[in-house]
Amino acid sequence: MTQYYSHNQPTQAGYSPIPDHPSEHASLLPSQVPPPYSPYPPNPYGIPHHPRANSRGHRHSPPAFLFVFAGMYHFARHAHLWPPFIKRIPKLLTISIIVTTVLFIFTYLPQVALLAFFHGPLAWVNAAFMVLNEAATIITFVAENFMVEEGLVDVFDAVLLDHGLGELVVTAREVNFNAPNSTKALGRYTKSPYLRFSFTLTCKFLLTLLLNFIPVVGPFLYVIGQGYLSGPLAHYRYFQLKGWSRKQEKQWTRKRVWAYLAFGTVHITFQLFPILSIFFLFTTAAGAGLWTVEIERREGILREGEDERERLCHRF
Repeated sequence: MTQYYSHNQPTQAGYSPIPDHPSEHASLLPSQVPPPYSPYPPNPYGIPHHPRANSRGHRHSPPAFLFVFAGMYHFARHAHLWPPFIKRIPKLLTISIIVTTVLFIFTYLPQVALLAFFHGPLAWVNAAFMVLNEAATIITFVAENFMVEEGLVDVFDAVLLDHGLGELVVTAREVNFNAPNSTKALGRYTKSPYLRFSFTLTCKFLLTLLLNFIPVVGPFLYVIGQGYLSGPLAHYRYFQLKGWSRKQEKQWTRKRVWAYLAFGTVHITFQLFPILSIFFLFTTAAGAGLWTVEIERREGILREGEDERERLCHRF
């Protein structure tokens, strides 16, 4: 159950105010000195904060790929995030079954014959893996662009509201803070939520399919290649909310290329599971939202030194 913060909540266990002067604790035994103040509350999405700090005394963020798993955990625990997914299940199941079945019936054996020249006896296994890759690519493309894009945006925005980032969400849509939960609080869009089409990026996605022809390691290179391309797309809504240009997006992602590669590779791996791949689209959207919360805290958008209860004072 989501924990809501308000002005009248008592200070959380394990937190203490910053002492006015170090001498305040001079007469106390080491075991009696309260823990140092931290502007970060207990992690609400199941990833423990790294206990070590860098040279500036700031904690390390969890590895980016863990947010994919955190999204699954968070999405499963918070039923108010389910409606955007549940109402699309019939159509998503239908397209997943049709695409996967058709590809196996009409393309599996021809691909076995083609891969036999490159992979030998492994052609039977690699061809099945290749068909799953193709099915995942087609299903994801159709679903994200024509069926579930608004649903994924709703899950992402709801996660931000749940963690006190309403000021970011209202830059692109109306929000009713009197609603019973964050999903129902989401109103009409004031900015288009849709991903800008890129012909170049689409061609790159298609070209990665050729990596499957490389013996043995080809399928693994394909997943990595797709992860490299899809990683930054997980935050396209975040970039929209920030109002960034393409140049600013590229500058941001270039500095974090390994983080997005790791996130995207894990995401693409789960997209290879027939039928379940659509469910993982929504859990990844939740994970991307949790990652955004972590970024905002790290970047100081949630102002350092301000009481965390003040920062997360929204109802959600």
